[in-house]
Amino acid sequence: MSEKIKISAVSYLNTKPYLKGFELSENKDLFDIQLDYPADSAKKLIDGLVDIALVPVVILPKLKTPQIISNFGIGALGSVKTVCVFSNCPIEEIETIYLDYQSKTSVQLIQILTKNYWKINPKFVASEIGFEDKIKGNTAALIIGDRTIPIFNRYSYIYDLSEAWYNYSGLGFVFAQWIANKPLSGEILKTLESVFQNSMEVIEDVIIENKYLNNDFFSVEKYLKENIHYTLEEPHLNGLKRFKELSSRIN
Repeated sequence: MSEKIKISAVSYLNTKPYLKGFELSENKDLFDIQLDYPADSAKKLIDGLVDIALVPVVILPKLKTPQIISNFGIGALGSVKTVCVFSNCPIEEIETIYLDYQSKTSVQLIQILTKNYWKINPKFVASEIGFEDKIKGNTAALIIGDRTIPIFNRYSYIYDLSEAWYNYSGLGFVFAQWIANKPLSGEILKTLESVFQNSMEVIEDVIIENKYLNNDFFSVEKYLKENIHYTLEEPHLNGLKRFKELSSRIN
C-alpha cells in the first residue's frame, strides 16, 4: 500500500500488549499508530482521521461503512480494576458524580448502573483535568485508566463498574473492539489478526516492563492475565448486546 493505515489506540496499560504486537510485527511499516484518549479515538474514527481504532462498538451507527475486524478487543467478566467510582461515602449517599472526560462508554455505563442497579439519582457533572480533587463529602468521581492504579488507598469506597455490571446482569462487558470505518482487504485483515494473536504472546514482556506499577492494591500480572479479557467470547458479546439495549433507553 502506498499510504500507511492510520490506527488510533489508547496508551493505557491494558492496550500495551497490542501496541507491542504492532511494534514487533514484521509488517509494522504498514501502520501509523496514534495514541489517544478513548473518546478521541472514537472521534477520529468517526471523522475519518484514522482508518482503524480500538473503540466502543456503540459508535457503529455513526460510521457509514463500519467493519468489526476481529474478536480481539478489551473486555472483562467481573472486576476490571481500572474503571471505578471513587468516593468517601457509601454509594447510596452519593449526591454528585464527576464524570471522567476520557471515556464516553464508562459514562453511559455508570448512568445505567446508578438507575438500574444502585437505584440512586446523583447529579452528573462533566469534568476537566484535576477533577479528582473534587472527591469529598457526598461528591464522588468516575475515574478510568492507569490513573486509578496509584489511588486505590486514598478513598474509603471504590466501586468497580465492570464488577457492578456483572453483579447486575450476570454478563461480561466489552470496553472496546478493533473497528475500521471502511471495508479492508483480506490481506490486511489477515495481517491484523496475526498482530493481535502475537500480542498475546508478549503479555509477559509487558508485565515485566510495567512492574513499577505494582502496589499493595494492584498487580500488573493479575490485571493483564485475569481482569482484562482480550478475546471476546459469548458472555462478553451478550453483555454488549444488553448494554446497547439499556444505553438506548438512557440516550
